Amino acid sequence: MKTLSVSLALTLALFAAASHAETPEQRLLSLGYPQINEPPPKPFGNYVNGNSSGKLLLVSSAAPQDVNGEFGPKDAWLKGRFGEDLKGDAKGAKFAELACLRSLRFAKAALGELSRIRHVLRVTVVSLSTPDFRDQTVVADGCSGLLTRVFGPERGAHARVNIGSNAMPFGVALEVTVEYELE
Repeated sequence: MKTLSVSLALTLALFAAASHAETPEQRLLSLGYPQINEPPPKPFGNYVNGNSSGKLLLVSSAAPQDVNGEFGPKDAWLKGRFGEDLKGDAKGAKFAELACLRSLRFAKAALGELSRIRHVLRVTVVSLSTPDFRDQTVVADGCSGLLTRVFGPERGAHARVNIGSNAMPFGVALEVTVEYELE
């Protein structure tokens, strides 16, 4: 519980520090993610990156891509299995954050601008895991933290689903799916 309180306090402090940036895109830029302004990634199959209906935006799942070359070659897909060569630690959380960034790029492509998002409703994080890996929530916190820093503690607060899987498309470490309420 103490860790949650410290985490929430840190998130609120980071959001307050970034509140001078008016738009979610500006917040992402201040966090070191200029990719939010690049063209969205193309789908790998017969689907679209996002669909909206009424006040709901559903975004296709997004895998982590090393957009800044932090873990290896720039733009490489981040692969590995949690509980084997990956852990529920800061690196695992960063993988989820990078998948979340990709998801935000899908949302921006569907909407034109992220300011149209009124509220983050639900996040689903599916991690490639060994049967005994139990820290999926630690990994998923990377995505949740980014959404809270980008949209603030009220608009960014969301429900979450964490799932461990024995296989993932292309061997990526995880996938993130986000559902939004629109203005």
